[in-house]
Amino acid sequence: MGIIYQLKENINNRIYIGSTLNFERRKMKHLYDLKNNNHHNIYLQRIFNKNIDFQNLITFKILEKFEDDTLQFNKESLWINKLNPELNIGSVGGGDNL
Repeated sequence: MGIIYQLKENINNRIYIGSTLNFERRKMKHLYDLKNNNHHNIYLQRIFNKNIDFQNLITFKILEKFEDDTLQFNKESLWINKLNPELNIGSVGGGDNL
């Protein structure tokens, strides 16, 4: 099952849109990479580096679940275009491929 999710930083309410086939694993990967100063998204990494209590400053939310995994990147792109997230680097998602 595919998931489109939103990561929101609660200070300025900026959002990041992502996709995954395993939400819990992807959520943990975001946090692990941020803690190790190795996140693919420089915007999220900078926010993390400035805020000691980052885990309480972000919220994850599932926006959509879908059965056809081949639609993952198309659906992610649709959500990115719809919400215009400030923290995404580009207009095309990468999902678990990053």
